[in-house]
Amino acid sequence: MKPVLVWIARFFLLSFLLSVFSCSSPQPDYLKAETIPAVKVPEELDNSRLGQLYRLPDQDIVEPTSAKTPFPPASATQASGQSASLQQLDNKLWVLNDRSVATTWVQLINFWNRRGVTLEKTDVKDATLQTGWFNEAIQPGFSIRYRLRLEQGFQDNTSEIYLSNQKRDNSNLAGEWINNQNDVGDDRVHAQLIADSLVTQLINGQSDVGNSFLAESINLPQKSSLSIINNEPVLLLAVNTPRANNALSKALADDGFLTYDSDLASGFFHFDQYEVGKKGFLSFFSRSKSSQEDSVPNKKSKFSIEQIVTHLPKDPIVNELFFDDKSAERKDLPKLSGVPGFLLVVKPQDDSQLVYVRDGYGKMLESEEAKDILDVIRLRLF
Repeated sequence: MKPVLVWIARFFLLSFLLSVFSCSSPQPDYLKAETIPAVKVPEELDNSRLGQLYRLPDQDIVEPTSAKTPFPPASATQASGQSASLQQLDNKLWVLNDRSVATTWVQLINFWNRRGVTLEKTDVKDATLQTGWFNEAIQPGFSIRYRLRLEQGFQDNTSEIYLSNQKRDNSNLAGEWINNQNDVGDDRVHAQLIADSLVTQLINGQSDVGNSFLAESINLPQKSSLSIINNEPVLLLAVNTPRANNALSKALADDGFLTYDSDLASGFFHFDQYEVGKKGFLSFFSRSKSSQEDSVPNKKSKFSIEQIVTHLPKDPIVNELFFDDKSAERKDLPKLSGVPGFLLVVKPQDDSQLVYVRDGYGKMLESEEAKDILDVIRLRLF
């Protein structure tokens, strides 16, 4: 009996040792991977497009959890999610860049350098750049030059690039800049082609271009800010009326807002708010209709903006904002029943616009509610 027990003990000991060696000896394939040398680009070629694909953002260092075998690295993501887009309104043409003014300044210089176009003037104080004359193969016999002007975008870390040009016969390349800086200039088609090319480079170009110490001194006024006037929150837009109406119309067409009606000539918007993507614990068991659709108000109001404004109550606060305090000229009409949502009022002041938000009857909202609505609108402006 004793020899049998000895053999059984030896068998289990041998099985245990085999299992230990079989688990510990092999290593995962990714731990055996070799480091590949960096790509070497010949000196005569441009290596700026390579960039740093695995740039890590600045953040606090978090100690990794201990493990016998490390996890594989996460998939690499794009180093920068910045973007750009072409914007047009009336005869204005500009590029919206989701970068600071200082970074955008460097990107513009790189853009013209890549095209082989010299910069004749760079004025950091006025945030303008002006190219020398250059000609294109598609327009023989003519030369063109550009002036680009930077402005702060509606958002703190965005920039707007306004383009204007002059086009002349090659025999007449003299004279000062004569066209209005608010216009595209002599050749809108070429300006749009240049703007499209600029947008492409801003989107697909090197993500980490750095800043210019000189450009860091550029100090441009804000385009949007919240203020308090007569104890009422007000959104200040430092743009002309058409630009303000255009930006507000796009903001109120975004998710979370619903525009019932508007009167741009008078600066009135009738809109409502809803919560986007709000889901409860029981939504999994509810009907298939999305919670967002459930929370969207009725898409139409039974009242037009003209009807709502006409029937506003005769109140000094209402008259001052909606009728410039011309209460004597107003008819005393009965109050409408069940006006939904809110009224947005745009009041021109010098070269800026004051934007107020009121309830459907023109009455002031609670200060915090008005501030929250205007702040959400401000963050949607572009």
